[in-house]
Amino acid sequence: PILSTRIYGIPIRRSIMPTVNERFRDIRKELGFNQQQFAYELGISQTHISGIENGRDNPSKSLLKFLCAKFSVSEEWMLEGTGTPLPE
Repeated sequence: PILSTRIYGIPIRRSIMPTVNERFRDIRKELGFNQQQFAYELGISQTHISGIENGRDNPSKSLLKFLCAKFSVSEEWMLEGTGTPLPE
């Protein structure tokens, strides 16, 4: 399914289910980190964080698994987009 929205009056088509890149950005924000802080926590560059969030790069499965273990994020949610991101 595709969701159509407008940003600055420009129609944008986006999948209703966020991509892994969008979930990566969403969890960073939910955890309260800026890109530089998140990069430090994950041991990667801020440039790579930006690339992932903008869809230029894809996070490796090992990076996603590390993120999930470190911050108690659901692997199912991060990898597949199902379930809830954080324990309640």
